[in-house]
Amino acid sequence: LAEFQLLKDDVKNYAAIYGLTADLTEGHENQMWRQACQEQVSWNVPLKEILRQTSIRPVSGEKVLVVENSGVYSILVELLPEVPIVCSSGQFTFAIWQLLRKLTAAGTQLYYSGDLDPEGLGMAQKLKTTFGHQLAFIGINRSLFLLGKTEQPLSEVRLKKLRLLNDPRLVQLGETIRETK
Repeated sequence: LAEFQLLKDDVKNYAAIYGLTADLTEGHENQMWRQACQEQVSWNVPLKEILRQTSIRPVSGEKVLVVENSGVYSILVELLPEVPIVCSSGQFTFAIWQLLRKLTAAGTQLYYSGDLDPEGLGMAQKLKTTFGHQLAFIGINRSLFLLGKTEQPLSEVRLKKLRLLNDPRLVQLGETIRETK
């Protein structure tokens, strides 16, 4: 829809970001984005503004942390003010996809940390499929799953979602989740 100028939800579709700057045109930095970085502001940038930028990148370095959970995002922004962070809020909206595409187009390395459940691993798989070597996982491993798993059994419907995994690390973790249910 965006490619044909038929985009309907470009204001309420947004991404929570911290530590990212952007260029409106080649070589002309968007001063609003720059100021948000200087003031260490976390803000929700609407899809409309993401699409307007020719490039988006971390204000410093070449790495961005992407987290699934908004509570984790808020804590990390306070604890790690030097780390550029994006929050997907549990779903990859069109705004998130466009933001991540612009980040990787600028050569940014993405580091993803998400929930260790079938849906979280599915999201991790989609990111890995899309961004390949430009995406690395943080905290998505068997030992952390075993440390934090609950005693609440997973339904067969949720466990079936693990069959869609093909990244070796995710497949291994998926097998552990299936075994422990």
